[in-house]
Amino acid sequence: MKRRIPLILLFSLSIFIANFAQVTEESKSMKMGDHNALVIKVDNASKKTAESVWKDMMKKYRGKTKKKRKETQMTTEKVRLSAITGQESGTLYSQIEEEDGSIELSLWVPGAEEYLSSSSNIEAYRSAEKLLEDYALEVRIAVVDEEFKSKERILESHQKDLKKLKKDNEDYHKTIKKSEKAIEDSEKGLEKNEENQELIQEQLDAAEAVFVVANDTLRTMMREASSKDEEKSIKKMIKSEEGKVKDVEKALKKAKKEEKKLYKTIETSKDNIHQAEEDIAKNEKDQERKEEQIAEHQGIVDEVKARLDKLKSYRK
Repeated sequence: MKRRIPLILLFSLSIFIANFAQVTEESKSMKMGDHNALVIKVDNASKKTAESVWKDMMKKYRGKTKKKRKETQMTTEKVRLSAITGQESGTLYSQIEEEDGSIELSLWVPGAEEYLSSSSNIEAYRSAEKLLEDYALEVRIAVVDEEFKSKERILESHQKDLKKLKKDNEDYHKTIKKSEKAIEDSEKGLEKNEENQELIQEQLDAAEAVFVVANDTLRTMMREASSKDEEKSIKKMIKSEEGKVKDVEKALKKAKKEEKKLYKTIETSKDNIHQAEEDIAKNEKDQERKEEQIAEHQGIVDEVKARLDKLKSYRK
């Protein structure tokens, strides 16, 4: 028992096909001369997509489609469409032209005496007409599928941007935490540094006091020295005492340098926190805008997907 197609579905199919898939016939020039051709036009499609769909479609019928470099027409050989060619394995000629964003496919079907037309063989003509209607549907599916993939790539790009924004936001918070820790450590370091400087200053005062006494004594000894060897020995002792004072001065200088470094770290860390807080505020606004873009583009993707699914539902 054959399944009957509801009249409403048949009506909707006929309207759907009429929107972009009306087959006409006319005498057109091709490499074999002027012959009758079946012609179908599909709006909003490129020649590249149209040719790709036609070649893929012919492959389903085991046809090999070729086009020489300087020729505009394609030749499909050994195609198994007996209902159209009247042979188990036949040849079709086709040509795709593009104009104003639309494509037009012309199909020539050679017969024993003449090229296929509605008057020469109505049954074969209807089969060829159906083939072109199916082709137009596949072109529309390919076009919408390309649009869907394009919109999906844009959506994925937005999602990738949002992911990066979230990662940046995490990094800004890490910067604040790291800077706060640096401030805390530096403030503790300043306390120790202050104590250290006080201790070193006491050591310096003591070393200088010792040096003054030792220096006076040694220079008196120098004046009373009885030989050059004795003078040399005393000079060495004076230099040693001077070295002790210089060593403590170097330690104090190092501590003060470390103090400046700690203050600089605190200043830089505060600047980093301030900048990170501004970055977080901007980042959160950017995330909101990006989420709005994603939501908007998700709607576009869903709409294109719905159109694609609708088109695919017309396949038989």
